[in-house]
Amino acid sequence: MEQCLLPSLPIVNRNTRLCAAQPKLLRWKQPFLGYVAVNCDGSFRERNNTCGYGIIVRDCFGRFIVAKANHFQKADLIKDETIKVKNGTTVLMIEMLAIRDGLRLAKGLELTHIEIQSDSKVAISILVGESRCPSQCLGVLSDIRSEISFFKGLGFIFVYRERNRAADFLSKCLTSDGERCFDSSDVPHALQKIIVEDALGFLTPRF
Repeated sequence: MEQCLLPSLPIVNRNTRLCAAQPKLLRWKQPFLGYVAVNCDGSFRERNNTCGYGIIVRDCFGRFIVAKANHFQKADLIKDETIKVKNGTTVLMIEMLAIRDGLRLAKGLELTHIEIQSDSKVAISILVGESRCPSQCLGVLSDIRSEISFFKGLGFIFVYRERNRAADFLSKCLTSDGERCFDSSDVPHALQKIIVEDALGFLTPRF
């Protein structure tokens, strides 16, 4: 699991002007040999009250297997009593829904050794038993736990957003309600570019 590092102290030159901190360069995190990476990400758009999440499955060399995007009105979540919340949908819930459906997507493909990668530190902390789950997300957590027994090898890994670009793109790519799965024949050009860059070890700056 990645650790959050304290930002570097700025360097002061002779004229007491502050120099810009050097960015940290990050690349997509390849899973262990024999595992597949399931990158998951959720997004919430306050301005139009909509949510979305994206999932992409790739092998240990970064080769594309399948992807999924989902877009829905915030109110749609409240129809499901297992994830009903008092004050609307939480960002954490969207992140956990992405992870739940990432597990289900991998299970449907009979992929038994996977690494779930998410840029939600809170969600990963809950799933590895380091934090308590808020009551409004207990239904989703129960769903996740029910899927875990299928897998012979499973890891939950926190990654910075810069390492999660493909799933982030998918979480925002749909503009109307519904879900869509992508296979190798219909990957959007912008997503294909990210996939290739990730497989080649392209470095993304994190300031």
